[in-house]
Amino acid sequence: MQKEPKKQNLFFLLGSGLILLSALLLRIIPILGNNFYFTMDQGNDAVHVREILERHQILWQGPETGIKGLFAGPLWYYFLSLGYLLFRGHPFGGVFLMIILNVGLTGFLIWWLKKKVSLNAAFLIGISLQFFWWFYEGSRYAFNPFPLITLALITILMLSDFLPGRQNRFLLAAIPIGLAFHFEVAGATVLFLFYLLISSYSIIKRRLSWQILTASFLIILFFFLPHFISEINSNFSQTQTLIRELKEPRGVMAETR
Repeated sequence: MQKEPKKQNLFFLLGSGLILLSALLLRIIPILGNNFYFTMDQGNDAVHVREILERHQILWQGPETGIKGLFAGPLWYYFLSLGYLLFRGHPFGGVFLMIILNVGLTGFLIWWLKKKVSLNAAFLIGISLQFFWWFYEGSRYAFNPFPLITLALITILMLSDFLPGRQNRFLLAAIPIGLAFHFEVAGATVLFLFYLLISSYSIIKRRLSWQILTASFLIILFFFLPHFISEINSNFSQTQTLIRELKEPRGVMAETR
């Protein structure tokens, strides 16, 4: 009886290891010889990374959003800095981080599905994801909205664990939502509204305590500290920009925009 779980665990380790190795090679081989995108966006990111690594500047603003004068948080630049530091300033470092993030998410999903559903389902999803173009494209080059794939999936998984009654998962789901505002603000706003909807439903159904709810929103607010500091330093320029966009007839909330 004890041999069966050991065999299954060995099979899981070998199978998931093979999937992850294949996923890594599928992403690494095509970009050998610097065959990856380095556009104006990546060039702008590299300039900010240089400010961090070489000039030791503390950045309070991240990439500019689709609204001129409104910025994401700066953690995207600090995240990229790790890759640039690892590869001594080569822009491949940013792409490498996206690949690791993408493959790491595959590994996390395989582990989670094996635990919650079945081993067969875990392997099926793990293999299928490698042929899903939109998932694969999220690791082809370093672009600040791409980490939202990982953050959104982790949020959904944590909330799906929370709904049966594990309240600490609601706290954990607040972390990727807070992080998302440092990568892509529009997508992060949708995630936050989804989180708000789940929290409202859970409070009404008495599945969530006010203490956990308060702690969760404090976690999200913590990730906004750089935004607050940036606003104080710039006389609340981003707040004024957002108010102006909301009021203008052809602003961000107008028509199909």
